[in-house]
Amino acid sequence: MITFSFALLITYLAFLFLNKTKTGKAIRATSQHRELAQVCGINVRRIDLITFGLAAGLAGAGGSLVSVMFSVFPEMGQNYVFKSFLVIVLGGAGNYPGAFFGGLILGLTEGLASLLLGAQLSEVIASILLVVILLVRPTGLLKGRS
Repeated sequence: MITFSFALLITYLAFLFLNKTKTGKAIRATSQHRELAQVCGINVRRIDLITFGLAAGLAGAGGSLVSVMFSVFPEMGQNYVFKSFLVIVLGGAGNYPGAFFGGLILGLTEGLASLLLGAQLSEVIASILLVVILLVRPTGLLKGRS
């Protein structure tokens, strides 16, 4: 519960940063249309550096939270890359609340599948969920960019 609480807090703070601060809005503008953001006076190069630093910080925070629950080894990130892709597809690319709900849906689905079918089959269920969502709603559950 402590790990979940920290993850929820970090997610909420990142959401607030991206939606309420001038830098966060510049990051969103740059991600949507680089040239137009530059024409509007946003220093795109500076925003790239800030975004990279923010992403590295969030990845470090996520890694430290995961390391509390699981053992750490060099190839452990491969599984999380697929899960992050799945979360983005579930929620809709560019939709922050959609990614949040996509992560919750994936976590609950994998948890129930692991409980009922076993840990190995829960990974298969995640892949099946990806295919079903792409067939039913190709833009994601909450559609694309918000």
